Amino acid sequence: MGTSITKIEELVKSGNGVVFDINQDSWMRKPPKKEPAIEFYCICGSREYIAHNKSNGILGPGGRGWITHYECAGCSNIFQDLEKYTKAQKALVKRLRDIVRILTPVISADE
Repeated sequence: MGTSITKIEELVKSGNGVVFDINQDSWMRKPPKKEPAIEFYCICGSREYIAHNKSNGILGPGGRGWITHYECAGCSNIFQDLEKYTKAQKALVKRLRDIVRILTPVISADE
């Protein structure tokens, strides 16, 4: 009896997803870990995107699906990588703000 409890403790500590509930005498699966949501940003100001999916057409256990591309919900811009697109858009906005900051004194001096 003592060795089986030790094995159960080892399984729980290893984090392989199996938990033994001694009160109910049953094996249960931990819920899958959710990936953190990626903060999306587009230059149009939208924070929402649409993920376009494709599947292999098989219903049941052999069926698989994957994301082919993403689309901005505001301006319909299409892109492959959510993180890279967001990073590029934030860099572009920062550069545009710098340009406006530099040109603002020049424009006001001309008037």
